[in-house]
Amino acid sequence: MRNIFVKIGLSSQIKGIMINNHYERKWVGGLSAEERYLLKEIETSRKRMLSLAKEKPLFSTEVVEISQYLDDLLNRYDVIKSEIIQVS
Repeated sequence: MRNIFVKIGLSSQIKGIMINNHYERKWVGGLSAEERYLLKEIETSRKRMLSLAKEKPLFSTEVVEISQYLDDLLNRYDVIKSEIIQVS
């Protein structure tokens, strides 16, 4: 099994070790710190987007921005999961 290193910009919010500007994931309870962070942020953003969509038009700047942010989070999570599957 090889080590996986992921470059991230959120190192202050995720506990782990930075090595050569790369974050080494720490595995706890079957999920890495980065996965746990992304899942929490995905759920928070999803709830925020649904709430905004009830108050504002779907094409409003706020709804579009949170939707794009949520897409980015989901894409990042998908990359992590595909890396883990490839290593297994």
